[in-house]
Amino acid sequence: MMHNDVSQSKHHLESIFDSITEPIFSVNNDYRITRLNKKYESLLQKTFQDILGQLCYTQLYRRSTVCPECPISNIMKEGKKTSFKISVSDERIYDVHCFPLYDKNGAIIEMVEFARDITEEERIRNELVNLQRQVLATSLKLADQNKELERAYTKLSRELTLARIVQRGILPQSLPQPPELRTAVYYYPMEDVGGDLYDFIQINSDLIGIILADVSGHGIPAAFIAAMAKMSFYLHAMNNISTARVLSQVNKDMCTNLHTNEFFFTASYCLVDLITNRVKYSNAGHPHLLIYRNDLKAIESSIKEKGLIMGLNKEALYEEEEIELNKGDRLIFYTDGITECSNGDETFGLERLKDILLATSTYNVKAQVDEVERELRAFMKSKELGDDVTLIIIEAALDNKYRCFDLDNEFDTMTNVSIVAIRHPLEFERAISNTLGVMDTFMFHDQSIRNTKFAMYEALNMYYHSRDRHTEPIYVAFRSDKECCTVVIVDSRYLSTADIFPYYRSNANNHSMNVVLKNIDTIDFKHGGKKIVLKKYNK
Repeated sequence: MMHNDVSQSKHHLESIFDSITEPIFSVNNDYRITRLNKKYESLLQKTFQDILGQLCYTQLYRRSTVCPECPISNIMKEGKKTSFKISVSDERIYDVHCFPLYDKNGAIIEMVEFARDITEEERIRNELVNLQRQVLATSLKLADQNKELERAYTKLSRELTLARIVQRGILPQSLPQPPELRTAVYYYPMEDVGGDLYDFIQINSDLIGIILADVSGHGIPAAFIAAMAKMSFYLHAMNNISTARVLSQVNKDMCTNLHTNEFFFTASYCLVDLITNRVKYSNAGHPHLLIYRNDLKAIESSIKEKGLIMGLNKEALYEEEEIELNKGDRLIFYTDGITECSNGDETFGLERLKDILLATSTYNVKAQVDEVERELRAFMKSKELGDDVTLIIIEAALDNKYRCFDLDNEFDTMTNVSIVAIRHPLEFERAISNTLGVMDTFMFHDQSIRNTKFAMYEALNMYYHSRDRHTEPIYVAFRSDKECCTVVIVDSRYLSTADIFPYYRSNANNHSMNVVLKNIDTIDFKHGGKKIVLKKYNK
């Protein structure tokens, strides 16, 4: 009975031993296998009888010598369990665990070892380690690239800031507001810097040039081309009163210096004569100039055909149109960033712009510009504008001086009548020399020309110093033919209904009056001295 129990117990232990899914065996201190399970048999593809008593390192690890990591001696002496990894000749990797086996007296008699094949786990772990290394390397690379991007962004931001500063520098810092004009501008660049250019050039005290250009594209390249165009406009506008010729010269400059057709621009340029309210206008592919006529309460367009876009053909020529403004008339310059602006469903369009301008024609120019901007923003429904936008509105605040000062009483027609504005005594010479030049053309005697010079100077001096002047100019109108030179001196006091002291009667002006009377043939103080008319005959 006892024998059967022992047999059953042994069989039970062997069943447990064989059910372990990892190869397990025991060895003595001679490295010989004393027990093993079924997994060990299947792993080695040998029978129990073939393996039992064999050296462990030859069977499992296919080595001819003891494994260098083998812990048997330590386990037999100290009884400490241990574990290690080992690679075999077929490149398999095992995770080995060893612990002592005691007899009933507590003596260590054998070492139990089980080895788990972790080749696949190690492969995956190594792949994960390599992947982590790659991720780390990529992260470090991305961090370096991010630093480079940050440096590039910082540099670009500085450059954009400088570009904004430069562009602000090339745009007008203030708008011209002479008594004859009222001016307002709406400028909105699509990006930090834009390709629209506008400017006002004071050609002389009586002439103002107005530039509006739209460079293809946006951003820094467009702003750079706009800056080049401005320099060219300034170079040629100061020495030329032909708007067509100015456009031709600017176009030639741009074609010569750009060396590419990638960048081009449309432009309009006009000259406003503050004395006569006459406007010379030329167009290079730009939207037509709009003219609001105050007496008709209507808007008309410039009639000349658009010239060729600038920067494409060095030999392009442009036409010149002349427009005369009356008091209250307005010039409207704009870029197609307004009319071609789209909210996704429709474009803003020229007719919508005209409707707004007509509806706000009673507004001052600043309020009118603000209303166009408000309508444009409302039309876009919070969407960003798709292009740079510029709008310039200029109103003639006074009639032309011929009509304003009733000069038709002195000149039956404006034909050959020249009018000069004088804002400082240093400008006396300009009016006098212009007058004398015309007299010389009609063969006036030299003495008559000299007499007229002395008389004009003293009359201007007397007229100028008869009141405190800050902004109001004196106007000198003159015309000569072969028989007579007529000079009229007048200023804004003529428009006043109040009487003024007859300054020619002032004791301080006695010397000037005597010089005038001595050197001129006839002198007439009209409207209580508000207007002086001098005549010199060609004797």
